[in-house]
Amino acid sequence: MAILNIGGADMPDPTTFKPLLSDVDVGSYRNANAGLIRKRKRAGVRSFRVTYSYLSQADCSTLLLAIKPDSFTVVCPDPETGTNGSFTMYSSDRDIDTLDFGKVSAGVPRWRNISFTLVEY
Repeated sequence: MAILNIGGADMPDPTTFKPLLSDVDVGSYRNANAGLIRKRKRAGVRSFRVTYSYLSQADCSTLLLAIKPDSFTVVCPDPETGTNGSFTMYSSDRDIDTLDFGKVSAGVPRWRNISFTLVEY
C-alpha cells in the first residue's frame, strides 16, 4: 500500500511527509491576573506537509488533479493513533519548482521540488 492515498487512488510515495497537529481556538485572552483564558474549539486538527523531489509529468498531473477539488478523502499514516487514518482534507497552494531535463532523467522531462500541505476539514 502507498503511503498516501487520495480520493481512492494511490499516489507516488513522497520524499517527505511531515505531520502537524494544531488546535483551533475561537478566542483567548488574559485575565486581570495575566492568566490565559482559552476557548479551544477543536484539538488535534491534522495537516501534512508533502514534498516530492521529482515527479514524472504523468505522476505530477495525477497528483495535482487529485488535490484540486474543494475537499477529498486522504488515507495516510496518523502519528496520533499509530495507524492509517482517513481524513477529509483540502490542499493549500501547490508549489512546483522547475521542469527538469537533466542527465539523471535521460532527457525525459520531470517536475522538481513539488510541495503542498494537506489540511483536515
